[in-house]
Amino acid sequence: MEEAAVLCDRVAIMHQGKILSLGTPQDLISRYVGNKVWEIEVNPGEKDKTVKNLESRGLDFEEVGDKIHVFHAETDEMPGGLVNFAEKMRPATLEDVFFRLTGRSLVE
Repeated sequence: MEEAAVLCDRVAIMHQGKILSLGTPQDLISRYVGNKVWEIEVNPGEKDKTVKNLESRGLDFEEVGDKIHVFHAETDEMPGGLVNFAEKMRPATLEDVFFRLTGRSLVE
């Protein structure tokens, strides 16, 4: 995915033989996940509470294992009330788009 983002002018996100979306790498990233992603690592006992908190704020997120990815995080500040968790902001990637559209991680 990293190579596709750098080398390709257009990318098709496919799953089970179907094209789910087509566009430039940056267009796909901006459209589906935004330019930045917050990764929040939560304790299993706090996960449900955190999910409800994110839902009540109307934030765009997805649970990925023991982490929660918050998409379209265009500010450099963590959403209030979530600062007690291990979190980091990172640039969004085509892998985020793939996971978002297919619900699956990449299979090598």
